Amino acid sequence: MKRTKIFSAVLAGLFLLLSFAPAAGATTTNGSVFDYQKSVISQTNRLRGSANALALETELCTLALELAKLQDGYAGRDDYLPSGQAWTTLLRDNGYSYVEATYVLVATKSNLSSTQLVKEFKKSNEYALLYNRYTRAGVNWYYSEASQAYYYVMILTRPVTSLTEVPEGSKYAYRAVSTVGVNVRSGPGTDFDITGGLGKGQTVLVASVSGKWAKIFWDNSAYAYVHTSYIKKVADLGVAKASAKVNVREGAGTEFKILGQLKRGETVTIECYSGSWAQVQWRNGIGYVSLDYLK
Repeated sequence: MKRTKIFSAVLAGLFLLLSFAPAAGATTTNGSVFDYQKSVISQTNRLRGSANALALETELCTLALELAKLQDGYAGRDDYLPSGQAWTTLLRDNGYSYVEATYVLVATKSNLSSTQLVKEFKKSNEYALLYNRYTRAGVNWYYSEASQAYYYVMILTRPVTSLTEVPEGSKYAYRAVSTVGVNVRSGPGTDFDITGGLGKGQTVLVASVSGKWAKIFWDNSAYAYVHTSYIKKVADLGVAKASAKVNVREGAGTEFKILGQLKRGETVTIECYSGSWAQVQWRNGIGYVSLDYLK
């Protein structure tokens, strides 16, 4: 699809009405940029329900800013960058090689609150997919002096395959999470063919380990191999125990607000994973705990 550039004189009439900050990296009237991003994801999660909560990723927020800049002067969302490459090239070049992804784009001449932003996001076709498909998100925006318009982007991703089930009658040794994007091979060595890949923060089930290579369950009841230096053993889904006193946070990262603490030996229920963080049941909602402190 060829992108069509438009003149700023007709920009307002062609864009959806949306805004939530004066410029990328600036402070909003309601707090910091990070607070605003958290608010957008929090409101989205309330619509989705806690069982399917999106995790806010700072890396995706950075990429959302880059993508927003590339929208400058264009009439709407496009699957291709101005260079002619697919927009997902931006993800692949920054460590997100093995994810399914989409993004939501809106633009306007005015400023709106985060609540108004979410309402506008809901009008897009891509946003409708949030309820059963994507698991991680990043939000950011860019103000163009040339176009005198704001461009707002939410990037949504999920791993390309689900590797968390095993064939009937089979058993796995432990659950692991990939720490980076990494190739998956047909055998235990770099001389074997690449059969696919894991995205950063993707969960796998390890059947066995031979030397430095983990044998993992793969698609269609098959096996594949990944080097153990790129995966990390984590507590399994269900009830886990804190190995030490640890904070429970609002999101998957130390930059998020502390909601409370788990004492050593206290149990919590793991619902899903976001990179090296576990999403857990916390009081009447959800919280996040570093997997380094759960067993």
